[in-house]
Amino acid sequence: MLRMMDHFDYQRARSIDLDRERKKWFIAAKDRREKKEVIKDREEEQLADLATAMELATEAQIDAFEVKLDAYDVATTKALMHNQEALDAVNLQIQSLLLRAHQLEDGRRIFKTEDGTQVFDEHGNEVGADIILPEAISNDRPNWESYQAQIEARESLTEERNSLHEYQDKLDEARDAARSGELTQQELDDLDADLQDTMPPSVAKHLPDELKPEVSTDVSKLKADYGSAVSPETATNLQPTVPIGLKPLPGLSPVN
Repeated sequence: MLRMMDHFDYQRARSIDLDRERKKWFIAAKDRREKKEVIKDREEEQLADLATAMELATEAQIDAFEVKLDAYDVATTKALMHNQEALDAVNLQIQSLLLRAHQLEDGRRIFKTEDGTQVFDEHGNEVGADIILPEAISNDRPNWESYQAQIEARESLTEERNSLHEYQDKLDEARDAARSGELTQQELDDLDADLQDTMPPSVAKHLPDELKPEVSTDVSKLKADYGSAVSPETATNLQPTVPIGLKPLPGLSPVN
């Protein structure tokens, strides 16, 4: 009887172990199936994305892109025009300051600093006391800081002009690429995104609101970089012998 009981207990325990093993197998098999389905879905999505990425841009998409390019071109041209007006105004201001500056015997125009401790020539080179003492320069003459501000303004405007020309070249290249008919939809989107990311602030300023880059550009910083550069409106009535922001003074011709 004892042997029969042991055998029965053994069979029951064995049955329980088999059930557990079957459950583990079913769970493992289910996990494998689910993982395979996930991988399959992921692969199908990747293939779909790849197919979309490799699909050539449609004529309608290219036309829409060229409409954007036209708007970018117009805005860039306007930015270049405003830049030229500002450059003309700054150059006129520099000319006026040079006309009023103290002149050395060698022809150099010089400016002393606001605190009256240093003297610099028109090229930014310091002029030593062995050549001229700061106090020998009249306080009515333009100071170094006002002249330097205009030089920095011209440099900023020149840098902006270079960036505008570079952007104009990029627009031409983008137009040629779009018209080639070889761009995929993804490449066209990437090209558009790059044109927005590299767009100079002065160009974005002249775009319609619906075409302005999503990331707002700080145009005020660009203005600040110009220092005391005069506006094109002020430059319209400016005369070379009357410095912007300064009262007309007699004797504006070159002096020694």
